[in-house]
Amino acid sequence: MLEKFYSRQNFVVYEYKGLWAPQEVVLPEGMRWEIATRDLVCRLFSDNESIAKRNIFLSFLEQGYRGVIIYKDDSWVTHSWMSLPGKAPIHLPKKFITAVGYWLFYSHTRADFRKQGTYKASLKILLNLINDIEHNKKIKVYADSSVDNIGARHTLLSIGLIPSGYIYTTSIRLPKTTKSVIWGSWDKQKPHLPMSS
Repeated sequence: MLEKFYSRQNFVVYEYKGLWAPQEVVLPEGMRWEIATRDLVCRLFSDNESIAKRNIFLSFLEQGYRGVIIYKDDSWVTHSWMSLPGKAPIHLPKKFITAVGYWLFYSHTRADFRKQGTYKASLKILLNLINDIEHNKKIKVYADSSVDNIGARHTLLSIGLIPSGYIYTTSIRLPKTTKSVIWGSWDKQKPHLPMSS
């Protein structure tokens, strides 16, 4: 019973150390990208299978998160989101995240569109957006991944992020609500274990 309300997670963390220059974004033929807006989210996430995502993304927009959505025709392909300085992403403790800068999070690619480079493209678009906002100022950008998401971790390394330790979280979902209390720690010095593939 308790596991319904209580969870512990570990994340590998990466920090962007690449050049602050426009990133080239290449998409497969027929795909487009747009910065997430209420209208775009409602249009692309309107079917029964996507309603939960739609509600989450509308909440993200209300909270000030920025996102990018890659789509083909009227079907979403990949989404990626980021928190701005002063705001933590929803899955991490606020106490040590809010002051660090931007945080890339909540990325996903539909199964039938994987291995086409759209996840990498979505992250590059967000990095370009940060560059446009900050105008080459020194700013920190982080991302995290589950330890076992080897593909995502390789992608983060390929666009200029480097390992920045581990975050360990514990969360308790409050009964009869959708809210959770999250706390944890960030060991910035702990080296990442080698990836198995």
